[in-house]
Amino acid sequence: MDRLGNTFSGLQNGQKTKKKFVIFPFSKLSWNLFQALLLHGYIQSFFVQRKSIIVYLKYSNNEGAIRHIQRVSSPKKRQYTSYKNVQRVFRGLGTILLSTPQGIFSDVEASRKKLGGEVLCQIF
Repeated sequence: MDRLGNTFSGLQNGQKTKKKFVIFPFSKLSWNLFQALLLHGYIQSFFVQRKSIIVYLKYSNNEGAIRHIQRVSSPKKRQYTSYKNVQRVFRGLGTILLSTPQGIFSDVEASRKKLGGEVLCQIF
């Protein structure tokens, strides 16, 4: 499996088992992904230690902030979209993360900045 897929499954498994934090190997893509997740309130915090990223998971009423995270674009079948065609997840209650030339942005930010890119995942 690819690094991004491992990151998504690690986050989801950590939330299901009620772990306080999860450790991932460092990559620039993962670091940018965690910045976007922190900005949208899906994780509590994260920091880099040596060659690892330690992510503190967020819980509310004993339930994880990430209920479901689903990979959209895969290494074998990349999916791209323009800012005009970005769809909403659960009528705007969820988030789509896009990898654009300027970094990783949510669906709302990408539409506001008129950026298209690869659709990484859906989170709700």
